[in-house]
Amino acid sequence: MEAAIRQDRQVGSGGVPLLAAFLVLVAYTGCLSQTVSFARWRNGATAAHSIVHDDFGESWFGNINVMDSLAYNRQICVTFGTIALRSSAPWARARALFARGHRFVSHSGTHIMSDGLDWDLAQEIDSSRAVIERNVPGNSVLFFCAPGDNRLAASVKDYIRSHGWIGIRGGCWQANSYAVADPFSTCLLCYSGGGVAELDQDLDNAISQGNWLLRETHQVGTTGGYYPVSDQAIWRAYLDSCVAKRLSGALWTAPVQEVLMYALERSRWSVSVTSSSATQLQITIDNDSVINQYVDNHTFDVPLTLTVGLPGGWTASEAQVAQNGLVIPHTVVSAGTIRFDAAPWDGVVTVYSSPTVAVAQPLRVVQPGARRAWPGGTLFGLDGRMAGIGEPGAAAVRVAAPNGRAGVVRLDLTTGR
Repeated sequence: MEAAIRQDRQVGSGGVPLLAAFLVLVAYTGCLSQTVSFARWRNGATAAHSIVHDDFGESWFGNINVMDSLAYNRQICVTFGTIALRSSAPWARARALFARGHRFVSHSGTHIMSDGLDWDLAQEIDSSRAVIERNVPGNSVLFFCAPGDNRLAASVKDYIRSHGWIGIRGGCWQANSYAVADPFSTCLLCYSGGGVAELDQDLDNAISQGNWLLRETHQVGTTGGYYPVSDQAIWRAYLDSCVAKRLSGALWTAPVQEVLMYALERSRWSVSVTSSSATQLQITIDNDSVINQYVDNHTFDVPLTLTVGLPGGWTASEAQVAQNGLVIPHTVVSAGTIRFDAAPWDGVVTVYSSPTVAVAQPLRVVQPGARRAWPGGTLFGLDGRMAGIGEPGAAAVRVAAPNGRAGVVRLDLTTGR
């Protein structure tokens, strides 16, 4: 199938009409050997890891600079378990931390240490969320850290679940299975004073099993709170270890809600190759399995890492990926395998064996290109940058789609049209 896309007829600097551009779309059908799957964790990491600093909001919770600096300088974002109804909560500081990528979840309203049956649930659950979201705009609170890491009564869990939360932490001390079968009974490991050896051993155990370690701490560099890391050198060494494991591909460290959403999306949804040809694959993420009956599925929108085994004859180094008109960066895993992140709600993902992708909108010339012919069909992004060279008969032009979206297209240019 060929489809010609009309171009605005413009005159270049030499008065010669620009070449009219035609986008050639070739459709194939056929069965080729290819595979696609969700990576267990983001970027193909072996294990996942979240750090939660509990008791943000307490008057003694003051060494925030150390926690932020040590994490942020290593490109690590942490979660603050917030006691929301404390008058000492430093909300201006919280907004600054949020802007740096850190996140806030509820650690209750007043930190009552029990199973929840004696709580004012509207205060401890509902108000705690509302206060955080009002004071830190943009920070959705969907995860609850039980005070004292207590196991909450079933009726309290049901209340939290039915009020639009996605998970609860508390009541078990171990790493979480990668599948996270019950997000309302997630486990944790709290630092108990064993130094770097203890912290590293917990990480190594999670990596060996491919699981999710939710690390709870309180203060860093001071003695406040429950089992603080009083020696900040220990925490620095631990975060350095996290970075080393991230660089090796073994560990993904992210805020707790992001990791939990990834696990739930990956475990509940499906991905498949829905069409294939000699030059491209189309991949569909199906989001039709309800993750939580009380939460709209669109709440779960964390990008998923897809690992794609390419058909025989394809070269991974030449592959390109696009979704919703945008080119997606990808990693070459091996000669026949690539990996990339795709948004679960942005439609079909196209993987193609040369830098071409169909754009379902008319294109127009917005700037004349150099008045010279290229040795082959030139490949342009909609931002005007050349992406590669194909077959003969092309010239350089700058093109754009009406809605301004970017993407890579193959332009076969012919004269006199």
